[in-house]
Amino acid sequence: MISRIHFWKTQSDEEGHGLLRIWNSMISEDVTIIFSDLKSNNDGPHLLGHFGEYIQSVEREFPDLVKGASISWYVHRGAFSSHEGVPGEVLLNVDIESIQESQIADAVLVREHEMTDELGDIKLDPMRSILQKLDWELVDYMNDPKW
Repeated sequence: MISRIHFWKTQSDEEGHGLLRIWNSMISEDVTIIFSDLKSNNDGPHLLGHFGEYIQSVEREFPDLVKGASISWYVHRGAFSSHEGVPGEVLLNVDIESIQESQIADAVLVREHEMTDELGDIKLDPMRSILQKLDWELVDYMNDPKW
């Protein structure tokens, strides 16, 4: 598994960032890519409006991993994504065929209690511990102990 802060640029040269995690199956060509939207990117470009550019940045950076793979793309959001204190966590399973002008036109919402069924063997560790390991700090205005 790859886990790191990923930086990407829009066509208008705005820089965005978030937590990128990539899992590749050892027994098939399946790859799962989860991009966690971070509140530290609140002043940057919004991922949902620039998802096509984000995909291109991942494909450029990891060509051997994604070429020919069957990829499941997800956006992960929760209290770590917004200073407004969004309750719980959700995944958006993005249909990349629906991306129009870099924006997501179709995605399936996966609620927190459905994530285990959706992701199978993939376990999402608590965001706070992942970000601490990466030495990435998020200011927590809401004192949400869960993420």
